[in-house]
Amino acid sequence: MFWISRHSVVRRAGWPGVLLAVAASLLSAGAQAWTSELLPYDEVTGRYEPAEISVGGRRWRLADYSFVGYDLSRGPLGNQVPCSVVEVDGQGDITGALQAAIHKVGRAGGGVVRIPAGTFTLSRSVAVPYDNVSVEGAGSARTLIDVPAGYRVSEGDAREGVFTIGRDLGEWRLGWWDRSPVLADVAGSIPEQSRSFQVRSARGLRVGQWVVAVQYFWPALVRANSGPEHRWGGESGWPAEGKSDRQFAFVYLRRITDISGRNVTVDAPFPIALDSANNPIRLRDPSRPAWAGLRANSGVSGLAIRFEDNSGGVGGRPGGAGVLIEAMRDAWVHDVHVRNFPRQGILVSHAARVTVSNSAVFDMQDDGGGGYGYGFEVFASQNVLLYRNHAEEVRHGFLVQRAPSSMVVLSGNTSYASRMGGDDTHFGYVQAVLFDNHRLGYGTGLHMLERGSHSGGAYETVFSGALWNVRGDGRLGGWYGGNVLLNPASDGALTATGVTGLATYDLGPSRNGLPTEIARIDGAGQPRVGSKRGAPGIGAFDQNVLYEGIGRSGLEPTSLFETQLANRVPGGFPGFAGGCEQSPEAAPVQPSIPAHPESLIFDSDHLANVAITGSHCADCEVDATERNHTPGGAESMKITMDDHPDGVGAWFRGAEFLTAADKALSLWVYPTRDDIRFRVGLRRIAGLPEY
Repeated sequence: MFWISRHSVVRRAGWPGVLLAVAASLLSAGAQAWTSELLPYDEVTGRYEPAEISVGGRRWRLADYSFVGYDLSRGPLGNQVPCSVVEVDGQGDITGALQAAIHKVGRAGGGVVRIPAGTFTLSRSVAVPYDNVSVEGAGSARTLIDVPAGYRVSEGDAREGVFTIGRDLGEWRLGWWDRSPVLADVAGSIPEQSRSFQVRSARGLRVGQWVVAVQYFWPALVRANSGPEHRWGGESGWPAEGKSDRQFAFVYLRRITDISGRNVTVDAPFPIALDSANNPIRLRDPSRPAWAGLRANSGVSGLAIRFEDNSGGVGGRPGGAGVLIEAMRDAWVHDVHVRNFPRQGILVSHAARVTVSNSAVFDMQDDGGGGYGYGFEVFASQNVLLYRNHAEEVRHGFLVQRAPSSMVVLSGNTSYASRMGGDDTHFGYVQAVLFDNHRLGYGTGLHMLERGSHSGGAYETVFSGALWNVRGDGRLGGWYGGNVLLNPASDGALTATGVTGLATYDLGPSRNGLPTEIARIDGAGQPRVGSKRGAPGIGAFDQNVLYEGIGRSGLEPTSLFETQLANRVPGGFPGFAGGCEQSPEAAPVQPSIPAHPESLIFDSDHLANVAITGSHCADCEVDATERNHTPGGAESMKITMDDHPDGVGAWFRGAEFLTAADKALSLWVYPTRDDIRFRVGLRRIAGLPEY
């Protein structure tokens, strides 16, 4: 991953200077309200209406990001599930009883499977391979699912959820856009944000029909965005028709709303312009063949999942996710809390029109590479809404990857104490990704980068998207933590509006995955693009990022998504319906990291580098090398303050055990069932709790 070193960037001004600059910026901006030139308030309509502006020699306009989520956010989650309830009867290990109840309602055409309040065990994964099934606990604070150490995934690649929604265990259903029959070919092009296009023949199409538009990558796109060794996931040369990798394609599931001659209108806009001159654009049938077709209208809600450490995945590493939504349309996860997950917390894969709301993911068992340690992951999925969720102490809190991913909205979420820099767009030319009303804390950052052929599969980039009201707490973390780094594909574009409390950087051309130039964007002036520097190349130095209100608080409206949705759907986000009028309210998501901004924190119940990310200690250098929770292993950190005249002071159970002359403190904490907490500061803090 790309790393902005503290010494290469932050140390130029020094930590105190950076923190004071951030504080001064926030104070100078105050809370005075302001509006974006891209979304001004229209006094005639009484609404915030989008506007097109010209900056840097090109036209800029916000996409309509409201066409996302379950039923495109038009109806409450789960409101189409039949009111047929089966209660799970049992105590202790309810795996068999729960799976039997799911089969019962699924085979009957759908219904609600209800898990009562209490603590239960799931010793293996359960699957929901049906339409119209809602698995509902009594609320994340009342229904607790324990997953014991003996839990093992049943699939070799370990991409399996304790709740696997959309397919049976061991079943492969990923072919709904590349194994499905062709219905029609698009003639010519489809403009960006258009909902209408022309086909060569509309014979066989009908109003109300689901179709998926597919266009595979073409050689010029590959050459511009990746090295030759990563053209098609390891294949050299150009594949024959039918042998393409399904992940290297633009994919859009749509429902036909009108047919007039050869003109077809669908229910949601296309996020980017498509041209059949590059490669054929084909409409396929996502319901066939039956063994690969999409299932619809199922989800899980109202429970907490707590994993014990396991080694049930590939190569003896932890295996499994909390919830997997796969090969589904119109699905949901609501009020689900996941703790100590092995691989992913909540994963949406090869799916469409999914909402994940009011949920939380805490802690991970493995933060290594290969897809581990991801809190909320959107993989090769589209029209997805992640709404008012929380991620804490994970490798990446929120990430989106693979080119079939488009129109992904992350709105009202919080992401704390990332172990690998923060939230990001990962592999694969993702389009129309919105980080909206997004809060980053304890050293978490955000990057949306073009990195060429740096990583496996390549195309590690974002093509288009927006940041709207993204806020940080001024705390720096590892890698790019505490910063915003932007560098889209050279033929793409991003907008960044109202970014506060985070240093924002415009990145230049990429070489071996690292930018050759980097420039900080400062000031709260009018919309502008970054400076054009050096030779043209991949990245934001092509002036394809629009910056507005960087460092300026008070942006109105607070949420772009909620505003656009209210303009389209009266009443805004519809919430959760649940089954049969017995839906508990979601438990409030409460961050578990204690907030003491004047002090460093070391807590045996949290990862060691929280000491870094929770710090406002301007002169502290922290090394937390032994960071993993491993049997018999230690978490450790060393704090040195050679530059500070007062040395370092520490208190434990109220007793001071270092003098002002000491310059370093080393801590090793071995696994224990007891909570051990150290607070380390420059002075004793009045009212600080004793541990």
